[in-house]
Amino acid sequence: MEWDDPTMDVPQPGGIDQYPDKVAVQFPLTTDSLPYICMGTTEQPVSIVLWSSAGKTETLIAGSAYGMDPEHREALGLHSVPTSPIELAPPEAQVWGSSAVYKDGKWMVLLYRPTGSIHELVPTLVPGSETSVAFAVWQGGKAEVGGKKSTSAWFVMKLGMPKAAPGETETVTETQPAETVYETVTETVARGGLGLALAAS
Repeated sequence: MEWDDPTMDVPQPGGIDQYPDKVAVQFPLTTDSLPYICMGTTEQPVSIVLWSSAGKTETLIAGSAYGMDPEHREALGLHSVPTSPIELAPPEAQVWGSSAVYKDGKWMVLLYRPTGSIHELVPTLVPGSETSVAFAVWQGGKAEVGGKKSTSAWFVMKLGMPKAAPGETETVTETQPAETVYETVTETVARGGLGLALAAS
């Protein structure tokens, strides 16, 4: 993903009123119809991967907090009694990694994870399939935090495999081990050669 941001905002230890730049990608956990765009509902929760310039990439669950019985919540690795409508997913659902570069007034952030079915609170992503996604961006320099952010509508994304940057001799194929794919794409982003990792149409 790539977006314009005139300032690189990375909180420093001891800093006052410093807010990190962030980006979030939201996925529906149900396929019958799209959830409410603003973080789902109790009947239709959403899975969110949140990247922060502070150095965190986390999987969150929104909308499910008050729609599941305690036994089901515990089976999914959540607390039986929710304390917030937005929750941190259990460790086994924390499958996203990231690589980021800030250059020429732009953030370029790559999010990656294994494909396939992983956990009930993580959307199943298979190369060649389509899924709905929505995006949100926070600009720390504008003191954007919490609900103060820029958001998109739902988009339909067709999941492909990452390709090498122009001039690269190595070709990433679907038959390569996942570790090879991640290393190749991470190196490409670190050189500033990959501008868009998730292409929405």
